[in-house]
Amino acid sequence: MVVNSDPAFDGRVRREARSLVGAGHEVTVFGVRGGDARDDSDLGFAAVFPPLPAWIGRGGAFNTLRKTSGWYERMRPLAKAAVASGPDAVHAHDLDTVGPASRLAAEAGIPCVFDDHEASYVDKLPNYAPANARGVRRAALAAITRHLQRRGEALERTVRRQQGLMAVITVSEQLAARLNERFGAPYPVVVRNCPVLREVPRTNALRHRLAVGNEVKLLVYHGTVTEGSGVENVIRALRELPSNYVFAIVGRVWRQDRYEALARAAGVGTRVRFVPIVPEDEMLRLVASADVGVVPTEPNSVGNAFGLANKFFESMMVGLPIVAAATPAVQPVLDRVRAGLLYPADAPQDATAIARAVRALCEDEPLWRSCREAGLAAARDEFNWDREGRKLVAVYEGLSRS
Repeated sequence: MVVNSDPAFDGRVRREARSLVGAGHEVTVFGVRGGDARDDSDLGFAAVFPPLPAWIGRGGAFNTLRKTSGWYERMRPLAKAAVASGPDAVHAHDLDTVGPASRLAAEAGIPCVFDDHEASYVDKLPNYAPANARGVRRAALAAITRHLQRRGEALERTVRRQQGLMAVITVSEQLAARLNERFGAPYPVVVRNCPVLREVPRTNALRHRLAVGNEVKLLVYHGTVTEGSGVENVIRALRELPSNYVFAIVGRVWRQDRYEALARAAGVGTRVRFVPIVPEDEMLRLVASADVGVVPTEPNSVGNAFGLANKFFESMMVGLPIVAAATPAVQPVLDRVRAGLLYPADAPQDATAIARAVRALCEDEPLWRSCREAGLAAARDEFNWDREGRKLVAVYEGLSRS
């Protein structure tokens, strides 16, 4: 496997690698180490971190141009090391790696599988430009983004039509249809971002972590926060909620200073709390101890509109009722399983509608318990990695037969 992140912090990569190991395959993940050195012996699979060119981590105008021109090739050292290891197949995660990985694999006569986590990565690129950029900087960022989008779309077409792929995997039925419509065959296999089923007891772990009492109603967002996550809408909604409502953000926050400033400006600075990224088991323990899980995704890209986030399925698995924006992918699932409440996924989102849904769930005990039980049942019967992982294993069984 080739991935542009640290597999220790990428739940989908870990789950997939472990499922394949459990099915008898030998898996090595070539990734990018994040943070300090650590012992990776408990990952359940081998992890290798080839060195990347030094310019990738540097700032400055020259390196910005260099990174832009080589954006889709910057993970080539990982792909090269992976192919040189002599595998039976190369599994490329996301558009950032599939260009060099599929080319090098084709040259070596090795089948390549494309795992498209985002399905519309190029559509989400504008979300990564700082919202507070102005003037020349904003114009430059917009030009760079348009350039990367055009190159990304061309790359995806080339990979599919010229270099060939043995299989494509993505995260939802809607995104699979979108990929097929835009880029043609092969039609993607849908492997959703569901967690490994486990029992996570409800405790006061998050209250203890934040040093708050039982009178506090805890809203939680967990995972990576970027543009389009909708976290700022929940912060604004706090203004319309009683003072005992606290919003905890657990995970990586891109531009945290911006959200802190927004909370202060909204007069809720002490009620927005940040918990740095923690290991998966600890994260689930914290999430299970909240009162409401928020999934406020803004449908500002194809990926956001038609994707199903890890946090959506993880909240159900730990029995945490959900308040979510009614995006085209989330709405039909939540309408069916009844594990929480929806509010309109307008742009911009209505803070009053978010606050109304949160209060309706937190202040109606029978409704809260009904949503909790529905989420637990849905995770047990349908939305779990035991089911999804079998689809991935089937892809590799097909490769073995062919």
